[in-house]
Amino acid sequence: MNGYSADAPPMAASTVFCVKCSKTRPGDAVFVVGGHDALGSWTTGMALPLTTSADNFPVWSSRPIPLPAGEAVEYKFLIQREDRQGTATWQNFAGNHRVTPETGKVLQAMSDWDKANVDVSAIEVPTPDSSKPPQNQAALKQEKEEMLLVMAESGIDKAAAEVTSNCPLAVKIADREEMRRNFSQSLLTLDIDAEGQMQEPEATKAETPKDQGTVVVQTATSDAEDD
Repeated sequence: MNGYSADAPPMAASTVFCVKCSKTRPGDAVFVVGGHDALGSWTTGMALPLTTSADNFPVWSSRPIPLPAGEAVEYKFLIQREDRQGTATWQNFAGNHRVTPETGKVLQAMSDWDKANVDVSAIEVPTPDSSKPPQNQAALKQEKEEMLLVMAESGIDKAAAEVTSNCPLAVKIADREEMRRNFSQSLLTLDIDAEGQMQEPEATKAETPKDQGTVVVQTATSDAEDD
């Protein structure tokens, strides 16, 4: 990984860069780049990739990046394909993010994609468990599919169409949503028809002329005639 080695010894100060970004599509990743060698020195090709998961999305995070304590570092996030092909999309605001690492601490620098402000807090980084077996290919594939589903359900433009080619479960979700829309439209049509039928007898009654010329005459028969 450019600018960072997982085997590098821990330093006195390091920073975890995080950003809330839901603008990615399947195959995209969020990267951080900034004004230090560890952050690629503002070179897009040297930017550090961030990671996310189905549980954490849309928050993307880096590993702890060793940086000099007490020196302010400016940085920014960008979106590009995981293979770094194509044009990168940068955050669209004036200026850059800034963080100052502190001696003996691991700082978390949390940002929002559309905002320049940074929330900085000290965090505890868990020690990797060497006794835990690495994930197999099936588990990694399942995690990837879950991530693609979360991205599709978040309403990202064109994400649903791209996800279906990678994850068949997304097709079922799309079909289910279409069935719900059709069912709702059917109920609306039934309500309109029922309302029209309830009003129709009143309209018919109003159009029917009243019969005012009919007179009913009742004739009484006397007892004398019967005799």
